[in-house]
Amino acid sequence: YNAEVRTNENIDDFFSAFYCVLITMTTTGYGDIVPITTVGRFVMSSALLIAIGLIPYQLTTLASIFVAQVDERQAEQPLLECVICLEKRHLSQAVFC
Repeated sequence: YNAEVRTNENIDDFFSAFYCVLITMTTTGYGDIVPITTVGRFVMSSALLIAIGLIPYQLTTLASIFVAQVDERQAEQPLLECVICLEKRHLSQAVFC
């Protein structure tokens, strides 16, 4: 905000600067507010690089939590021997072999 408020006519308050950073971090980039100063461009570039690394990390962490929960639920279910293929590790709720 401090880098752009005096030179950029599109950033007139903190919320405009916050909007610009938020749109940059989500990699949407509408282009309605862009940084003009070197410091502003550096901040926005840094925010973009952080977002590119942070968002996939958070998504993979969330996905691993979901997978662990599914694995726990499946581990709690009893295993049965299939009368068709004689496999001894079918879940009790399995519909197909």
